[in-house]
Amino acid sequence: LIASSVAATRALLGVHWLTDVLAGVALGWAWFAVCAIAFGGSNMQFGSLFAKTPDALPIALPSLLRAPLTMRGVTKRLLLRYTALIGLFASAGYVVVRLLDSTVVSDIDRRVSDWFVTVRTERRDMLTDWGSAFSDTVTIVIALVLVAGVLAVTFRRWLEPAFVVAAVVLETSVFVSAAWLVGRDRPQVEQLDLSPPTASFPSGHTAAAVAFYGALVILVWLHNSSRVARYAAAGLGTLIPLIVAVSRLYRGMHYLTDVVAGAVLGLLSLYLTLTAFGARSTSRRGSVIESNLHDGDPSAGRALPDRSRDSGRDSAPDNTRALTGLGSGSNLNYTDSVAVVANPVSAEEESATLRKSLEGAGVSPISWLETTAEDPGTGQSSTAVNEGADLVLAMGGDGTVRAVLEGLLSTGVPLGVIPSGTGNLLAGNLSLPLAVEEALKVALSGHKRSLDVGVVNDEAFAIMAGIGFDARVMRDTDRESKQKLGMLAYVAEGMRHLGDRPFDVSVEVDGDSWYRGEAAMVLVGNMGSINNAIEIFPDACVDDGRLNVMVVRADGAAGWLRAGLDIVLRRGGDRRLHDEAKTSPTLVTSGREITVTTSAPIPYELDGEERAATTRFAFSIRPGALDVIVPQADNSSELGWVSATSVAGQLS
Repeated sequence: LIASSVAATRALLGVHWLTDVLAGVALGWAWFAVCAIAFGGSNMQFGSLFAKTPDALPIALPSLLRAPLTMRGVTKRLLLRYTALIGLFASAGYVVVRLLDSTVVSDIDRRVSDWFVTVRTERRDMLTDWGSAFSDTVTIVIALVLVAGVLAVTFRRWLEPAFVVAAVVLETSVFVSAAWLVGRDRPQVEQLDLSPPTASFPSGHTAAAVAFYGALVILVWLHNSSRVARYAAAGLGTLIPLIVAVSRLYRGMHYLTDVVAGAVLGLLSLYLTLTAFGARSTSRRGSVIESNLHDGDPSAGRALPDRSRDSGRDSAPDNTRALTGLGSGSNLNYTDSVAVVANPVSAEEESATLRKSLEGAGVSPISWLETTAEDPGTGQSSTAVNEGADLVLAMGGDGTVRAVLEGLLSTGVPLGVIPSGTGNLLAGNLSLPLAVEEALKVALSGHKRSLDVGVVNDEAFAIMAGIGFDARVMRDTDRESKQKLGMLAYVAEGMRHLGDRPFDVSVEVDGDSWYRGEAAMVLVGNMGSINNAIEIFPDACVDDGRLNVMVVRADGAAGWLRAGLDIVLRRGGDRRLHDEAKTSPTLVTSGREITVTTSAPIPYELDGEERAATTRFAFSIRPGALDVIVPQADNSSELGWVSATSVAGQLS
């Protein structure tokens, strides 16, 4: 994306013909593909050490170091975050440029720009020129190359350099896209720099300074225990972006709101890159847990807490044997009775990989059942249980996994998830690997846990059900778009539905009236995260015997922007507890039984599967009804989500 922005700049400045630029881009990508294939780039793991012997390392790595992250997984998560940021900053730009024009905000913007012109001197011109240079394109590119090289040599792995580069790439990609979409003109004052082809909103210099220097500060804090070094890094990491921001204002290149937006973009890019590399926000019900992956076992990940109501259900069978074909150090925890339920449409390629991996592990499934349009998996999983399966592997998208788990409820037969869909919501919330071979490792050698399951109108769901907006998006996103664009297809369809009119709804929680009014969407969740990118219910716990409910009150793009900020900042209020929550665009509470009634038929979805419109939605919770295989970990760990500041388990 950086290369594409450079190419666009060369064309817009008239340095090259468009055909020259396209030819250069094609040549560069062709050579990149050749090198990636030659070196196995798609399978590169960011956390792998170059040196196999710890004695060869120039520094001692902290004990929290775990196993590697795959390029494929990190790239997918970064693309999801890029899409979310594009929507956020395009909407924010629209609000600033269109809705807030001729208001006090635009007046402040103009006054600040005019004031900086009045205080210009030759010396200040020179100093701000140097200040801007801290994060201009040449500086950042050269610094990235040098820093990445130093980090790779120092730590003998790709994780640290990949983190810094990813943060800057995410910021730059969003900046270029948002600037093009918003198209805000530069301030109407004399500008001391040549105007680049990008627009004024947001400030790319400020965003780049925050993302790049902030990433370095994070690495210093994670790898250096000296207070002096940490606070010196934090001070410089704060001072340099501030110098850049003031310099851009002084030189007439940006309005104040552009600079503020740039700083926010840089901070969000840092935070979302941290989450892409395995960090997640901390729930009040949880505490710090293990990192994404364990030493020597790339299949291992964050474990669920040992809160099951029947501890006997959680222990793996004693009759284990060595696992061959899937890497050393693993054990099979099953009794040779493994069944597979596969979606032949969404998992055609993955099915071949799974068959090969099972064969390499010496596992012969007692049955391989394929889903159909008439029975997406429930009947097949019931058949597998009746045939004596001790483990049922579900291979497919969210719809297949939901249908399979419905047939396993309260049977004691655990579910192993082999994700191969677009969203993979359950895998994301349980931190399961997305690669077939790694997911199979977890399914065969992981830990059995008991999870709650939600029920709506007599159908089970594991993650979340939604009424209104999200159901319409699921319904109207066609299969071809999902295959070509992945999660971006949902985003594109969501933009089209931002103008949908709210509907009248009433919500009862545990028999008491909780909300009555208009809503654009009602969400009921058993788990809280969507693709590890958006925490809808940060306090959700998979075995607390409760469902979480959120009412979203939004009308139009501006309303959805407010609601989105509310969700990101976690400001949703409970109407029963806070009077001020009455004005909040999102309302959140929890309960064991939730009844939603609408004045007109509204479509709904459960775990990403759309359902026909109706007017009554009866939700309940089935505690501990589903057994699922999750990554092995210390049973004393708690189900919480690692905070961004606790990403040391990945980066240290």
